[in-house]
Amino acid sequence: KIPASGEGLQESKVPAKVQSTFHIHLNGERPSNMVVNVIDPYGYYVDEVVSEASFDIVKVNYLPMKTGQYVIEILCDDDHISGSPFSVLIEELDPSPQLQISGNITEKNAFQFQEAAFIVIDQSKCGQTEVEVTIKETRP
Repeated sequence: KIPASGEGLQESKVPAKVQSTFHIHLNGERPSNMVVNVIDPYGYYVDEVVSEASFDIVKVNYLPMKTGQYVIEILCDDDHISGSPFSVLIEELDPSPQLQISGNITEKNAFQFQEAAFIVIDQSKCGQTEVEVTIKETRP
């Protein structure tokens, strides 16, 4: 049977308001019909984006906006794949999410005039939010 895996199917790894992803591994099979349903705790269907990640892997993205128990159904040629339907608990994000910041101009690092500078801000654990960056020039 065709399996699926990824954080978007794991009970303890799926926060609300953050895009979740999982992969369907076709293992050489070519189903003529594939259906993916993501159903929220109130019975409404959640939009999902199904795309081919490679010749043998299908990638599925979805954005759970509400907390609670979700059901993910994956059917190939009208039959559930291995493990389907999946039950996934969507939980609220940590109320004090941490941005991951790296680069050569983080706090208290100095660099020379005309030297290339970069900063990387990873907000993947913060959900949908805005990040504002201000770079100030200070002179001794």
